[in-house]
Amino acid sequence: MTAPGTEQPLSVSVVIPCRGHAKELDACLRSLLQQDYSGSFEIIVVDSAADDAVLAAGGRYEQVHILRDPGGLLPGEARNLGASRSRARWLAFIDADCVAQADWLRELLRPLQQQMHLAAGAVGQARHWHPISVIDNMMQFAGQSPHQPAERHKIVASCNIAISRRDFEQVGGFPATQEACGEDVLFCYAVNRQWKDAIFFTPAACVAHQGRATWRSLWHHQFRFGQARGRLMLELTQAQRALGRHTWAIPAVMLRRLGWLAQRTFRNHPLEAAQLALFSPVLMVGLAAWSLGFRAGCRAETFNPVAYGDGKT
Repeated sequence: MTAPGTEQPLSVSVVIPCRGHAKELDACLRSLLQQDYSGSFEIIVVDSAADDAVLAAGGRYEQVHILRDPGGLLPGEARNLGASRSRARWLAFIDADCVAQADWLRELLRPLQQQMHLAAGAVGQARHWHPISVIDNMMQFAGQSPHQPAERHKIVASCNIAISRRDFEQVGGFPATQEACGEDVLFCYAVNRQWKDAIFFTPAACVAHQGRATWRSLWHHQFRFGQARGRLMLELTQAQRALGRHTWAIPAVMLRRLGWLAQRTFRNHPLEAAQLALFSPVLMVGLAAWSLGFRAGCRAETFNPVAYGDGKT
């Protein structure tokens, strides 16, 4: 890659939102600095909490720009800030707790060079046999398994995506929400409204995600995901949201989500199905947290869904 300040024009700006995760950030940065990519690119870390440990982790690499904001930016806000300070034609987004394969950037940009508007890569396991980490990742990224074929998707996670600066600005970046997650689904809604069949998933562009490693972090993380699903009306009808308010509906919500995960993992790869079965006690805890969060989100004041897609599309 090319260091900042050189004359070679930049082709890609890699934006990393980071709040904590200083140790994981170092591994992420090292994987980016070892990319097998012939073009020039910059790395922008948005330190959302002005964390000195994050500054130290990124500051040891002269190729890395660090933007600090003590206000505690949410992930979408951090990505927008990084994009606003970028200098390249393409924007690539990766999370601080992800490690990119050596050909990640090259493969992630390939669909954009073939006229797709949003490219997304696979999200694999960094801790292959850690029960909590595996389940946490499956519950988030079963739809972006490295074992899935390359195909068009409707919704993808923002920890592994790329888009042109022009298209990013045209859809208005990541929407502002009061939730710590779910902004990537709203972003995909905006992309899908702008262009038909615009999102392409390529498993060759793979990152390994750390996943949560403690019971406490798993519970809080999955609760927040369920809460965002209910409050932001993500792939949800008004009738489903009304049912989700009731405590008696929690077992049905858990069963439905379990069915989706089981179907997806069995379709992806036998190993994923085996892990889902082997770590089923952890899965039940994660499903309970998600479902309780979903109930809380359904009971909360609805975030204006009209601007970003209201319910199933």
